[in-house]
This record gives sequence, C-alpha cells and structure tokens, in this order.
Amino acid sequence: MPNRAPTSEKSSAPAVGTKRPFAVDALHLGVLSAFAVAQPLFDLLGNRPEFFAVRRSAPIDMWLLVAVLFLLLPLPLILLEAVARLAHQRLQRMVHGLLCAALITAIALPPLERLLDTGPWPVLCLALLLGVAGAVAIDRLRAARTLLSVMGPLVLVFPAVFLLRPGIGKILRPSEVETAAATRIGTTPIVVLIFDEIPVTSLLAGPNEIDAVRYPNFAALADRATWHRHAMTVSDFTVLAVPAILTGRLPDGPRLPIAPDHPESLFTLLGESYTMNVHESVTQVCPATLCTESGPGEGLAGRLRSLFSDLRLLYLHMLIPEEWTTSLPPVNQNWMLFANRDDWLSDWKQRGRGDRGAQVERLIDGIRPTEVGVLHLMHVLLPHPPFEYLPSGQFYSLEGNVVGLKNGKMVKDEWAVVQNHQRHLLQLGYVDRLLGEIVTRLEEAGLWDPAVVVVTADHGAAFKPGVFNRRVGRANFAEVLTVPLLIKAPGQREGRLDQRPAATIDILPTIADLAGIEIPWEVDGVSFADPATPGRERITIVPHRKPMEEPREIPVDALVTAELEAFSTLEARFGRVEDGGRELFRVGPRRALIGRLAGEFARGAPTDFRYQPNLPYNGLDVEPGGPIVPAHLSGRLVDGEVSEPVELVVVVNGRVAAMTTSWSFAPDHFSAIVDPEAFRAGVNDVEVFALGDVRDKDPGATLRPVPAAAPSPVVGLSEKGLHGVETWAVGPIRWTDGDAEITVAVRRARPPRRLRLTLASTGPDGCRLRLSANGTRLLDSRLEPIGNGETWSTTLDLDGVAFGTRLTVGIKSDTFLPSQRNKDSPDPRRLGVALTGFELLDD
Repeated sequence: MPNRAPTSEKSSAPAVGTKRPFAVDALHLGVLSAFAVAQPLFDLLGNRPEFFAVRRSAPIDMWLLVAVLFLLLPLPLILLEAVARLAHQRLQRMVHGLLCAALITAIALPPLERLLDTGPWPVLCLALLLGVAGAVAIDRLRAARTLLSVMGPLVLVFPAVFLLRPGIGKILRPSEVETAAATRIGTTPIVVLIFDEIPVTSLLAGPNEIDAVRYPNFAALADRATWHRHAMTVSDFTVLAVPAILTGRLPDGPRLPIAPDHPESLFTLLGESYTMNVHESVTQVCPATLCTESGPGEGLAGRLRSLFSDLRLLYLHMLIPEEWTTSLPPVNQNWMLFANRDDWLSDWKQRGRGDRGAQVERLIDGIRPTEVGVLHLMHVLLPHPPFEYLPSGQFYSLEGNVVGLKNGKMVKDEWAVVQNHQRHLLQLGYVDRLLGEIVTRLEEAGLWDPAVVVVTADHGAAFKPGVFNRRVGRANFAEVLTVPLLIKAPGQREGRLDQRPAATIDILPTIADLAGIEIPWEVDGVSFADPATPGRERITIVPHRKPMEEPREIPVDALVTAELEAFSTLEARFGRVEDGGRELFRVGPRRALIGRLAGEFARGAPTDFRYQPNLPYNGLDVEPGGPIVPAHLSGRLVDGEVSEPVELVVVVNGRVAAMTTSWSFAPDHFSAIVDPEAFRAGVNDVEVFALGDVRDKDPGATLRPVPAAAPSPVVGLSEKGLHGVETWAVGPIRWTDGDAEITVAVRRARPPRRLRLTLASTGPDGCRLRLSANGTRLLDSRLEPIGNGETWSTTLDLDGVAFGTRLTVGIKSDTFLPSQRNKDSPDPRRLGVALTGFELLDD
C-alpha cells in the first residue's frame, strides 16, 4: 500500500511556545474571583442590609466595598501571574493553573457541603477534584476559555444587583428626616433605658418578686415605679424590636433600623424642643440632625478596618465546612467586630469596663441638671453576649460567646447550657450595677423625681438544650418574648405591680401620656398610664426571617404558663439565694465539693492527658479588686485520648474553686467559672484534677492530677515586641524582636521587691542586654551565647523604681536572623532574646 501522509489534528491547547494574551488570563482570574468571593458576599450582604446599618456605614463605605471585592481582590493574583510570566512562560502557565484550581475549589465548596452529607473531608476532596478538572479544562479546551471570556462582562451584574437592592439603596442614598414634633409638648425629663436580651425570668426570686439579692437595683426600682409584670416584646430580633419601642408601631415590611425608615419616632416627636443625650448601639432611629451619635461613629479608616475584618470571617464561615469552623470566632452572636477576641494577648491588655461599659459612662456623663426638656436614651448590648463581666463590673474572660450554639440552636449538652445560663445571670448582675449608677446620677442631677423613667429590654433569650437561643419557637417563646418593663411616672414614689399584659409597642404611648405629650400619628400601642386600658389577650409577634414571615399572635395565657415553667428551671439550676448571690459560682456536677480544701481528698495517679489553658493562669498577677480578674478557666485536654466527658476539679490556692465537666460534643474542651474571691493578690496557684471514683453521698473523693501543658512563659496585661509561644528543649519560649515591653499589674501598697528574668537564647554570637522598669535602668550587660538546652537567669532589685499600679519592664537587645544560626532556616523574623521566665518577687 502506498504510504499515506499522517493527518494532523488541530489541538485546542496552545503549543508551549505560543503565548496566550496576558489580558485574557487576567480576565479569567477576575471572572473566577468574582464567582468565588465577590458574588457570595454580595448575595449575603444584599439580603442583610442591616449589616451596614448597625455599623453606621456611609455611602463611601459601600462604593469602596464594591471596588475592593470586584476590582482590587483579583489584583494580587494577576500581579503574581505577571511576575511568573516575566520569569518564564511555562511558569506563568503553571501559576495560572494553580490559581484557577484554587478559585474553582472555592466556588465548589459551599454548594457541595449543602448537597452532600458525608463530612468535611469527602466534600473537600471532591471540590479539589473539580478545581483541578476545571483548571485543566481552562488550560486545554478553547471552549472553556471562551466561556470564561464571554462571562467577563456578565459578572458586572453582581455589583449592579447588590447596589440596586432596596435596602442597600437606603444606605447609598440617605435621606433627611423631618421632625414631626407634637403640637403640645412640655419639659418633662424622659429617660429610656433599653437593655439587650433579658428574659424577665432571669430577674425573678418568685412569681411576682424581683431578686433583691442578686439584682438589688432592679428590685429597688420596682419599689419606686410601676412594674408591668407581664410585658412582652413584639419581635425576637433587635433591629425590629428596638424601633418598635421607639415608634409605638409593629414592624412592617423590610425596614432598616435607621431614621429614614422610621421618620415618626420618640425623637421626632420631641423634635428640637428637647435636648438629646442618645446612645444607640445597633439602630440609628434618631436622625443625625437631632442626635450626633446617629451619624457614622468612626472615621472612614476605622469603619473599613472593622468592615473588612468581619467580612473575612463571614467568608471563611461560608467557605469552610461547618465542622472546621469551631476555631473561628462566631459571626452569629454579635453585630460586628467578630474577631476582636481572637487573641487574648492582644485583647486582655486594655480591659476594664470596655466599650459597652464606656457607653453607659457616656450616658451618665450627659446627665446634668436642666430646666428644659431633655431625653436621656440608651440601648446597650448588655447582658447580650459576649459574656465577659462579673456582677462587680470586673472583666473576666476573652471567650464570651455562647458555647455550643450551632445555627442559633443550643446543643443538647445540659452542662454547656447551664454554664451559658450562669454567665448570662452573672452579666445581668453587672447590668444591675449600671442601672444603680444611672439612677444615682439622675438623683444627683435633680431629674429623678420629675422624670418619666422607662427600663426594659428588646427581647429575651432561652437557655434550653436543643432549643433556639433567640429565634422564637414553640419551645422557647416565654423566655424569648417576656421582658422586664418598669415605668416611673413623674413624682411617683411608691411601687406598683401592674398585672395587665402589655407589649413593648405600648411604651411610647405610655411615655407620651405621662409626659403630657400628644402623638400626631397613628400608633399600634396603647397607653398603660390609663388604669382603664385593658390588658392584652394576645401578643402580635413579628419574627425576623428571610423572606419576612407574616406576624403571628400568641395567647397571653400560654406565655404566662410557660414563663412559670422557665422560672422553675432557673430555680432548679441555681437554687434560691442563700449566700449573697455567691451560689451562682457554686454550680456544676458535685457542687457540694466547692470550697473544700484539696488536701482533704485522696490523690490518685496523674492522668495520661494534660490541660492546655486558653489563658495561662499561673503567670498572671491578680488584683482581686482591680478591673480585671481571670475568673474563667477554659482550655483543652491534650496529649492523651479523651473520647468521653471528664469530670474536672479546679483548685485555686489549695481550695476547690469550681467543678466542671468537659463538653459531650467536644470531650477535649472544658470551661469553668471560678469565684473571684478564690484569688489572692499577686501570683496564684491554679491546679486541675480529674475526679476519680466518688459516690454522691460520700464526702471523700479521689483527685487525679491533670498536668498542665506548657503555658506561655511570659504573660502581661499588655505587651509589645514579643512573638508567640514556641517549644524548645528547655520548654516553652517567647522571642522578642529586640525591643520588647511587658506591663503587669502591681499593688501600690506592696510593690514587688525584685524581678527575675530567665533567657533561653541570646543568638549565635551573644548580645548586649538592657533591662529597665518604669523607665529606671536595671541592667546593661554583654551576654555570651546560651547553649541549647540551657538557660540564663538574673534577679534584679527594684528598690529605686517608682511604682503606680502598673510596672512596665523594657527588654532591649541586639538582634539576629535565624539563618545566622541555621542557613536553611525559613524563618524571616529578626529576633532578639528568647524568654522562658518573668517573675516579680515580693521578697
């Protein structure tokens, strides 16, 4: 047969020597980035415009958000590929494939997780396979590349649809609000305090009695005001519930919690006739023309910083399978600043009353004697999580979010629920303290007697296993819907119990009636200042869902019955008040052991696991009466097999201070609240034991020591120039960057006498070390290198140091690069000395 010339087929993949236009590859990265990141965030945020309303976003914030997500986000990827192209075409093609694979994997992950119920690893593997297959198709198939090119102009729809959403349009085009002042208005001072998330059952000591031991200021107010015993909110969602209080109207339609959507409110009713001292945490119902704090609270840089920090976490929660998000800060328990408690070392340092306590202080600072009409109004996110305050007002924890809350529903671990409930009640004690401070200030300013004073909450919360925490439902409606409502009329001095069922939409008409003000618009509420007003038989509830559900009505009788059951649960968990409220610290399994000396118990063999505390207790100097006390011990059980919950005993300074059990849903995690009275001034000894065999009625028990995993060797209330903890032959160490500072609390009456510092390394060639304390030079010396596995220690007198309540130790040294010690080291940091110990000594 004659030889036949081989036929050639045209490959759809470009030859190695053929260059694709770089602009096409850049376009493809932009398209994939839009589908992987921009579109999911635009879709999520477009449906939740309140995300921007509560953070007081300005129009410029929205335009910059679109520019970053749609234009700037793919830019680093394009630049990376451009650099690779300069090096070699083959390298650019490889980088392009890897980037495409990563973006397609990100696109595939969320829908695969929703479709498949196979656990995170199969979902991730399948998404990776799709990513690789998609990248290969883009590289090899002209049709795939053409499809991406065609979709380039189409992705412009994503930002366009986002910006055209009605709710987003209200942020982009804010409108002015006219004051709708009443035709008849006086000068009666008006005080409205709206707390966040208080079920009325949390305050009770009996069916019709406020607990005067745990919450003395609420009880004192009930003795001087009218307590509307059966008051209920009209929504389980703050952005609906608070405007309902301020307008007297039921929530209707997709309104945002901003002034243009609520032009007829308490603020516009009083108009320019009243001075406004208004502090809204979440809403912006007060027009900016009347209330300066209703405008953007931060500068542009601050708003954008918090916005993109929160968007980062929102995206990670959307992208990563749910089982792997447990280490991320939750995004469903706060309105913003999701990540501001990521790192205890960066957040523990500047605590005290914090942002929420500071908001109350600003309100108090604005209460002054006056003869003209004045409105003092505050909505504060307390006792709303994070749970971080004791009744004393002391800050005690960096892990304040509700433990075991999954998709808004509590886990079925009873002990986890009890601990969340405990921390809620403790933080409610702080609210009571703040209430007392506000009342005192009103009395000092001469405003208490002539004022209308209202104290209430936007909604409640439920602490039941397997039940939604805040989303109203059949199993929790009493705890979520019933709220405290106390109203003092001008001149009122005697308390009165009003048993008529009322709703929070009745607050505004009641205020207007008591202050002698006419409301010039229709309201859904009625005035309960009129004794002839009948109590409500049914409460209309407007849940917050997407899309918005129709309002529903709940019989008041059913609410009252369920509320009594909720109070019975509270009493069973925490008992009656017997010891000035300290029983809130004596909860948990075998709580009768709390308070006993650890020496009374037999000692068993140490456990095969260790505990790793989230906050290294044993390094903290404690001021029992100071603004910060580390009363929350939490962490993990590590280096051993922990597959079942473990009963744990926390011993502080030789006495049992708390009992706890690791979580059933995470047996290697535990948490305990320690009575702050267990701490002494200075350094405290904190030990953890596993409880051995013990019978319920047997006073004896066996304690098995749980060794502590290596804590941080240096702990300060604030610090700078220190890297994280690393493990060396000598144990945990922390490098300085050559210029470090550690600030610790000290007692002015009994300052420390000496400082002991221990180093594990000074670099390959040694270094010059300079130490100072509150600006006083302590040491300036040349140190030789320290061998591996060895340490160097010095103890220095502090006699010449001027003390206040803080001591700042400065540590300056020469620096080196890790590559000087090991040429193969990938560590790029410039390091100073490695610290293993930092102690202040009293003798």
